[in-house]
Amino acid sequence: CLSHDVAFQGRPLKMFWLGGKPSLGVPTNDLENTRLQTLHRDLVKLSQDFDPRPKIQSARAAALLTAHTFSHPSGTGGYIVHKYPSSLYWIRHGVVIRREDFQFNKTSVSLAVFLCADDIRADFSSLGLDEKEAHKRRYEVCSWLQTELTDFVPNFELHDRKLTKKRLGLAGGLSLASLGLTFAFPPAILIAGLGLMAGIMSVENLPKVEFLLKRGHKQLLKNWAKFVQKLEKEQG
Repeated sequence: CLSHDVAFQGRPLKMFWLGGKPSLGVPTNDLENTRLQTLHRDLVKLSQDFDPRPKIQSARAAALLTAHTFSHPSGTGGYIVHKYPSSLYWIRHGVVIRREDFQFNKTSVSLAVFLCADDIRADFSSLGLDEKEAHKRRYEVCSWLQTELTDFVPNFELHDRKLTKKRLGLAGGLSLASLGLTFAFPPAILIAGLGLMAGIMSVENLPKVEFLLKRGHKQLLKNWAKFVQKLEKEQG
């Protein structure tokens, strides 16, 4: 579950770790798998500083921040940005025993929070956890995470303006040349159309990706602050 659907849904930005025991006991393979989905040349910047390895020996909580954008499946060179829920996973002896989706709007940048429940009493009337103990742990970890989120500044600068002009110039040049041959070679119309489409979708879409991710990240921080305030009131 630590991949938080990164393999198909987005790009990892940051892994946060809270030290202490009991330990989550995170399998190394799960963390290394989050490295694999950063191959597209225009999206690689999102994960260039991502390191899934914990800097501490024992972590009782972790959180994965993910940007939900990926290459368009049509292969035209464009991208898709979509919204995703932020969720909390309770882990007992390495197994997810409960998932909670945070009750705020889905965002293009989301969080997956992982809490160790080994030391929380079982209560099968509340999905396997003593709710009073679970609430205390939830508040503690989410408050810690609010500080971590505020301090971390992700890099959403994907759009190289100089490269944009160069690519659009090449795409436009190919298209104009193709249009000039249209009367002699009708198939050139198709080449012209593809040239324009590739130029616009692979380059002009990047500023929109930046905008949507920045907006999604800002909304996540706002949602998170309100959620922590709600937990604090409930905690008393």
